[in-house]
Amino acid sequence: MNTDKLATDAVTSDRIAANAVTDREIANNAVKSGKIDENAVAGRELASNAVTAEKIADNAVQEKKLTNGAVSSHKIAIGAVQRSHIAPNAVGTEALDAGAVTTAKMADNCVTDRQLAPNCVADGKIADNAIAGQKLLSGAVTTDKIAQNAVTGNELAPNSVTTCHVVAAAVTSEKLADSAVSEPKLAKDAVTTEKIKDSSVTPAKTTWT
Repeated sequence: MNTDKLATDAVTSDRIAANAVTDREIANNAVKSGKIDENAVAGRELASNAVTAEKIADNAVQEKKLTNGAVSSHKIAIGAVQRSHIAPNAVGTEALDAGAVTTAKMADNCVTDRQLAPNCVADGKIADNAIAGQKLLSGAVTTDKIAQNAVTGNELAPNSVTTCHVVAAAVTSEKLADSAVSEPKLAKDAVTTEKIKDSSVTPAKTTWT
């Protein structure tokens, strides 16, 4: 019997043998979504690039569906990366924008001498009275570093002022302590007549020849 002997709608589902309908018997666009059994379409039934964005339900793509490296930077929405998404020690120097680390971002005591570049600490960064004696290198305080009149008697060590430090004619009479000038301090012929007080030369003070 050929097809022209069959009346319209004469072939019902119960007349069709199992596995009798192959892809050859199915017309293009004949199979609609209502005719496809649940879970009937597996991966091998999908053509390359057949699943487009509009075919994927919201929240359907889970982590296990993503291949390594699939989520590139342009796939991430602005502001989408929160603190909980960043692994410990994940942010390296190259990831920081210039000027990104402000004072508020730094923990107390996190800047040590290792983090300071040479000559980066200017005068305005040093608090008043912050530099104690132990911070000064031996010989660091040169003459030009000492303010005028800064050295008082308290700053002079015992016996530190020697003859070479005294300006000519700097030792006036008011600088001499009582009885400080003894005979060894007098130069030859230093005591002239005008230096001798009246009635000071007694017989005991004279030598007759």
